[in-house]
Amino acid sequence: MATGSDETPDRVPPSPESAVAALLQEAIAIFTHDLSNPLQSLTVMLELAVEDARDADERSRLERCLTAAEGMRTMLQEFAALARSGHRPRRAATVGETIARAATILSRRFDRLSVRFVTDVTRVAEAPLPARAEWLILGILMAGLAAIRNGNFLEGEMTLLGRWCTGDPTPERLQISFTLSALENPRQTLHVVAFDPHRLDRLRPLADACGTELSPTGDGGVSMTFPVTPPSTSPRHHESS
Repeated sequence: MATGSDETPDRVPPSPESAVAALLQEAIAIFTHDLSNPLQSLTVMLELAVEDARDADERSRLERCLTAAEGMRTMLQEFAALARSGHRPRRAATVGETIARAATILSRRFDRLSVRFVTDVTRVAEAPLPARAEWLILGILMAGLAAIRNGNFLEGEMTLLGRWCTGDPTPERLQISFTLSALENPRQTLHVVAFDPHRLDRLRPLADACGTELSPTGDGGVSMTFPVTPPSTSPRHHESS
């Protein structure tokens, strides 16, 4: 009988891409850890400075700085959690958690481009999502923001709608849809902006890995359909597809 020391199983050498991905994950971990500590110290010092402010004007300026520092720290924490989820098994994230995390990570970009992020996922908030779905949703949000930026719009709006939908003979499934609208000048009303199909095509391998259908919608948006069973505690709203 051969022992473990006598024989070793054949191992496929890692590809350059996987080696780079592993190094990138390690670099992200170092970056987020080394940046988190100074941000924590900055937050504490700003809190003390607010308490010691000499007048209302100084307090107001320091409070704005404190809000910005706390926002950066939250963004960093959410990004670090998302990065860890890309290579470590963990519990399935819910729709509500995933949307909140993605919105936090991209909050500065939404603000910079003057894009309102409107969501309606109450009926599906507790539904668990497949592995990697967090990355897919983040990718779609990034594609939408890129469309607004590339169009040089004055402001915009991204709407995300989650629902349970059924259709004979299709079993009940979770659907999340995204639409974009934007404004070119103050005299206009918001009009529909289409997602860049090339950016969406780059996400299809990830959608396939999630067992997810990624489809264009009639209003220039995009929808994802997941074969997810509704949690028994979630309110349902059945709609035909």
